[in-house]
Amino acid sequence: MANLRSIQDISKYKNIILNLLIIIIALFISNNIYKGQNRTIEGIKQKSDAELKRNKVMASILRLDKTINAYQRSVNSKDMSLIISDISKLAQDSQVDIAYLKPSAEKAEAIYVNFPFELNVTAESFHNVAKFISSLESSSNIYIIDDLLIKKKTDTAASKWKTGVTAQIKLKTILVESKAGKVKDAKK
Repeated sequence: MANLRSIQDISKYKNIILNLLIIIIALFISNNIYKGQNRTIEGIKQKSDAELKRNKVMASILRLDKTINAYQRSVNSKDMSLIISDISKLAQDSQVDIAYLKPSAEKAEAIYVNFPFELNVTAESFHNVAKFISSLESSSNIYIIDDLLIKKKTDTAASKWKTGVTAQIKLKTILVESKAGKVKDAKK
């Protein structure tokens, strides 16, 4: 009789047991779907973060490329007559007289071309020569001083100063090669 009672109880609750079993299976399946979707979302977030980092790096590279191109345009936008005029103006502003300014032959290097000059200046004092050299080095045109010899002037007859100094300066300016490997024309 006990068996009959348990069979009747089971048949009485079979719909509830079946419903609970379906609910448990549904929860198990939905949990697995949720976990799979969560992994997919995490993967997408990681890819998105990686892309954002890559975009930042690319933006930084683009900014640097623009800066390099601007510097290259600045360096390569040299007309020799304008350079000589610029050096003359810097000398005048520093109260230095140019005895001579002689361009030398250009020298090609690996990625740039040197345009050297020999320059002899006279001034009333070492201070004026130093001011001129400082003006050259801080100029927006790039001047590189290769050699400098400053000495007390011995011949004052040919100068407007009774005392003074002379300076022999070897300097250069450069043009950078373009990406095609050729130097842009210096005489525009």
